[in-house]
Amino acid sequence: AVTMAAEKLRNYSSTDTLKMINLSCIALVLAYCIVQVSCFAAPFRHDPLALRHLPTSATSRMNTITQMSSEEAIETIDSPAPELPLLSFNKTHTAKLLDDALRYNSSAAKELLSNLDTIRSNNVTQAEIEQYVNHLLDIVNDYAWWSVRALRRFSRRARRASLVRVLHLSMPVDETQESNDPKADEQRRKRRSLVVLLRALADDELKESSYRGMPAIALLEKTARREQRDIYTSQDMATRLPEGLETPQYSVICDRAGYEIRNYKPFSVCSVAMNKPRPADSSNTDAKTNPQLAGASSFGALAGYLFGKNQESTAMKMTTPVLKTGEGDDSQMSFVLPSEFWNEVESAPKPLDKSGVILEMNDGGDYAVVMFGGFAGKNDVEERKKQLLESLSKDSEWNAEPNATVTLAQYNDPFTPPWKRRNEVSIKVVRKAEKEIVESS
Repeated sequence: AVTMAAEKLRNYSSTDTLKMINLSCIALVLAYCIVQVSCFAAPFRHDPLALRHLPTSATSRMNTITQMSSEEAIETIDSPAPELPLLSFNKTHTAKLLDDALRYNSSAAKELLSNLDTIRSNNVTQAEIEQYVNHLLDIVNDYAWWSVRALRRFSRRARRASLVRVLHLSMPVDETQESNDPKADEQRRKRRSLVVLLRALADDELKESSYRGMPAIALLEKTARREQRDIYTSQDMATRLPEGLETPQYSVICDRAGYEIRNYKPFSVCSVAMNKPRPADSSNTDAKTNPQLAGASSFGALAGYLFGKNQESTAMKMTTPVLKTGEGDDSQMSFVLPSEFWNEVESAPKPLDKSGVILEMNDGGDYAVVMFGGFAGKNDVEERKKQLLESLSKDSEWNAEPNATVTLAQYNDPFTPPWKRRNEVSIKVVRKAEKEIVESS
């Protein structure tokens, strides 16, 4: 249609401007209709005969499509599918909720999260929870390849395409050396990323910050792409601190390009070795002994202590950040204790025997700190560490303290989107004159 229109346009003189515009509009409409017809046929590209079996009534047709999609999703699970309530998964209603959430309806995103919480509260298996999120991903992936960003305000397919792009931008990096099933690992990371994005879409502040009716997913995509630029300021990072949680106190001594020098006041921590065996007895700790989950195991041990699994059975307030120091067998994870124990760590509740948790005092001091967003993967942390040490080697006033270890600080919970996360890599520093004294002594 566009080609025919172009041929006819050549026959018009410059005075036939109005006719040329009308003909161009007709050509564009025809082209749009052709693409829409091809998109309607997309669900049946793998089975052209499926069109013949569709019922005539609208209700029964939707039920058939829902049943087909459910059966296809169940077949993707390696183990035999149990008799799940998800077989009655209402794809039409869920798709509408998702499309509303992608526009600027935070209530729709909250309802999707509520459905997920309801499934979790029914004592179902992890496979059933994953199946529900897989259903959502199937809906997300139903978009047209040609969808462009300019149509996001008008086209649900364009908004779904935008969501797919944000999913890839916000997926945690898979840094495992070996994997028995790479596709399953990627699907797991997609599920996590989708839940993170639903939480972001459920934020009422997102709708308030939407510019002139811009769809919520368009705003998230813009924010996610800005995060990729890797440009952070102290003012931006200050907004990423979780509200209501205590954090070690510091003052900024000087601000350098890409990092800053801080002076920390003393504080206390509870710590646990990440790569040493600990008992999995729930009476002592929430930790698990799986060596592949060293981070989760250490986190569980510290969380158990902080939330009451100690000798006094005293629950304490959660704090931020989570600190990781050392490498290999010397790696350690720490939680900051509440400020009431910063002056006297001995007054904090004693850990249970054999829990692996110890209490320590951090004397504070001067640190060089580089801040960044994202999920703080291993490769990213190594790059920040290298960047910080190279910058310090060129600093005219400060140098890294001899034999000092690098510390990773993570301030946010796992379901915070990458563009709202705050991470820091820091190392203790001394002024160059002081360093010379230390080395000579």
